[in-house]
Amino acid sequence: MSEIIAEQKWTWYLLKDNTLDPSADNFKQKGIVTSFLGANMQKWLLQNDFQTINNPPQNNQKLLSFLLSGRVDAILANDQVMNSLIDEFGHKEKVRSALNRNKPLGVYFAKDFLASQPLFLEEFNRAVRYCRQ
Repeated sequence: MSEIIAEQKWTWYLLKDNTLDPSADNFKQKGIVTSFLGANMQKWLLQNDFQTINNPPQNNQKLLSFLLSGRVDAILANDQVMNSLIDEFGHKEKVRSALNRNKPLGVYFAKDFLASQPLFLEEFNRAVRYCRQ
């Protein structure tokens, strides 16, 4: 993996009046959850035996609407993206959040590629550091 390109926190979002606790042992069995279709988070939910819906939403805006409409108990999303949407649409009073895990974003390169280009990752990381400044 390259150096971190962007910070990302996988965060649970629930309606404020929902009494479920994402850190509780029984959350997997009690909560109906989702992320958006194709997200690494959705794959993680399925691999870790969460109760997910059959047809996850296709983007973050729809993901938020699933939560607000009560179609799910909780959504798992990138904190920066979802916090921005919650602020933009004025839903701060309706939603609470809880950190699931810190998952910074980076780029993974194939070992064969890196073996054939031994200086590439060092140069790429230097460019990442420059861009992040």
